[in-house]
Amino acid sequence: TSCDARDLSPTWTQKLPTAGFYSGATSVPLVIARLYAAVQADAHIWPDYRTAEFHFRKERKIRRLRSLLTDAGAVWREHKKRDGTMTLLTKDLTDIVLTLGRSRRYGRWLLDWSGPALDAWLDELKHWDGTCDKQRREAYFTKPRENADWVKTIAHLRGRQSLVRRGERVWIASLNRRRFA
Repeated sequence: TSCDARDLSPTWTQKLPTAGFYSGATSVPLVIARLYAAVQADAHIWPDYRTAEFHFRKERKIRRLRSLLTDAGAVWREHKKRDGTMTLLTKDLTDIVLTLGRSRRYGRWLLDWSGPALDAWLDELKHWDGTCDKQRREAYFTKPRENADWVKTIAHLRGRQSLVRRGERVWIASLNRRRFA
């Protein structure tokens, strides 16, 4: 349903949509979409553009990455350091590494992805550079503003409300499930 903005009553509260449901044509496997979030957040990309190195202290991130790599059929090596941290190395994420680049930036290529892939990617962000509170409000934290803007853009295109604000030394993309303002 459409209407002209001049027809909206200034005294009656209108529910205006804040988001839609966009889907691109490329069917990215859901586990790969999720791995994009992991690589962008926590991988060090070697100069050979083939190797992704992860270094973790948090056991939940180690378990999460192992699970995603297993589901993707990837091969990796692990090395536990004396300080208790874990390094994981893989050369099986080359397509992700090449797409993100060494700067690990999201880009317009996200618009090619299917709706389910975009939803999986948005859902995965909270496990890496994000958070989710008891009210199911989610936030994604990043240094490059453009990554926060891509999260906000894709959220809006997939039926979620989002806004970007400046935090202390990071940009924050807040996400919620409201579809109307």
